[in-house]
Amino acid sequence: MSEKKQTIRVVFIVAWIWIVGLAGSFPACGWFFRMFFPVIEFNFGPEYTKIEKTKRKRLYGFMSLILIPFVLTIFYDYIKNLLK
Repeated sequence: MSEKKQTIRVVFIVAWIWIVGLAGSFPACGWFFRMFFPVIEFNFGPEYTKIEKTKRKRLYGFMSLILIPFVLTIFYDYIKNLLK
């Protein structure tokens, strides 16, 4: 096999593994949020007493601002180095 074909094959395999892992992470995230956060949340009282809402906001912020871009950058750099 030529080096280019082998590189394309590796990229395809890595992309496939990533997609399968991503598909498996959605049920895991759903389970995590159902386990640690209530399904019904009453929205009364002062803002500082809404601890679950604050935790959820911080977790979403962490995932969207730090975790997702970090993982995408690692994946992008790996693919870029493979195709050089």
